[in-house]
Amino acid sequence: MEKALPERDPGALHLVEAEPTIETELRPEVRRLFEIIVRENPELSETQMRTFKPEDAYDAGGFYTLDQELEEGVIIPFIHVAEGGAESYAPLLEIRKASVAINAEALGIDPSAMTPELLELFILAHEMGHVLDFVSNYQRDPDLSGWDAPDEMAFHRSAILNTLPIPNVSPTGLTGDLRNVTSLEAVLNDHPKLAAHPRFKEMQTVEDLIRVQEEEYRASEPERYADTFAAQFLKKHSEELGLSLHEVEQDQLPLAA
Repeated sequence: MEKALPERDPGALHLVEAEPTIETELRPEVRRLFEIIVRENPELSETQMRTFKPEDAYDAGGFYTLDQELEEGVIIPFIHVAEGGAESYAPLLEIRKASVAINAEALGIDPSAMTPELLELFILAHEMGHVLDFVSNYQRDPDLSGWDAPDEMAFHRSAILNTLPIPNVSPTGLTGDLRNVTSLEAVLNDHPKLAAHPRFKEMQTVEDLIRVQEEEYRASEPERYADTFAAQFLKKHSEELGLSLHEVEQDQLPLAA
């Protein structure tokens, strides 16, 4: 049974204790990342955090949810973090090559310089970027109220997924689905409409397909918003988080579509 930890000072990380060891499962840098984000963005102070046990290496990483409290209309964002620390992120360097390349480009580094520790921080900052997008561009929209805001955000995400080479499948899901598929022809047998995609000529292999799926997904407004937030934050707080990144001139966060 989950229980909330005692309230913390403003700017501190709120945790939901799914297991008694949750405090020790989080690297100090991960805790520090969340605490700084909340301190700089007090509108995220209600965000809480849970750990989850990945089913396999493909399931590692992090994600956000928008949970409804018993009181109607009260929405609590949660960031879900894979158990196992940075070690659980290590296989993603190979499994999610296209994603890692996009993350590295945002940070201004070569993909080979990406480490499990840095990937973990980028993914979790990216998820917090989604929560900031929700609070800033959906929850505060005067035309939306209560659960209309999460529904609107979910609708936009669904619309984006529908435009991908393999529709309605996230890049993470597609990578897992195709883990044992070696032939693009086999994919075409199940998804014949793939041949009509504007970028089909780039797809000579299954790996090419996964790369294009990732690139198309990450080019969407919500994903660019979260990527920009993560990159700017990690560069700004590189030293505090034990990283070796250099802050560059920051672009304004793009507005969600």
